[in-house]
Amino acid sequence: MSTQVAVIGAGLIGRGWAIVFARAGVTVRLYDVDEQQLTLAKGLVMASLFDLQDAGLIDQAEAIAARIHYCADLASAVADVEYVQECGPENVALKQALYSQLESVVTPDTILASSTSGIVASQFAGHLQHPQRCLVAHPVNPPYLVPLVEVAPSEQTHAAVVERTLVLMQEVGQAP
Repeated sequence: MSTQVAVIGAGLIGRGWAIVFARAGVTVRLYDVDEQQLTLAKGLVMASLFDLQDAGLIDQAEAIAARIHYCADLASAVADVEYVQECGPENVALKQALYSQLESVVTPDTILASSTSGIVASQFAGHLQHPQRCLVAHPVNPPYLVPLVEVAPSEQTHAAVVERTLVLMQEVGQAP
C-alpha cells in the first residue's frame, strides 16, 4: 500500500478522500490553493471524523486526523508521493493547467487521478508528456460512507497504472 498520498483540493470531495486514505492508515497531504479553504477543511474533517466515531463507524478519530497534513504549497504536498487524487472544479482548462503543474513536480512513477464526474482523462491529460499515468478515480459521495469508486483510464493510460490504482482503492476500502 502507498504510505502517503496527496489530495489536491480541500472541498467536499477532497476532504472525503482524505478521510478514506487516513482511515486506512495512509499519510495524506491535503492541498488547496486557497489557504482559507485549508483552515476550514481542518475543522470540517475533524467534525466528520467525530460524527463517524459517534456513529460507531470508526475508532480513534484523533489518530486518523493526525495522518492528514494540510499543505499550502503544491510541490511540498506532492513531493515523493506515489498517488495524487485531484479534486478540483469541473473545468477542463483549469484541470489541464493543474495537471501541467503537477507533472512538473511529481516523480515519474506518480499516478495522477482525477475525481471528475464528467471529464474524460484524455481531455485533461492528453497534452502532457506522460499522459500514461493519468486516469479518473471518481467516488460516490461521500466516499468514506459509500465505498464505491469508478476507475476510468484513457486510451493512453498504462495497464500497470490502472492495476496499481485498483489495488490502492481496494486497500483503502473502496470497491472499484
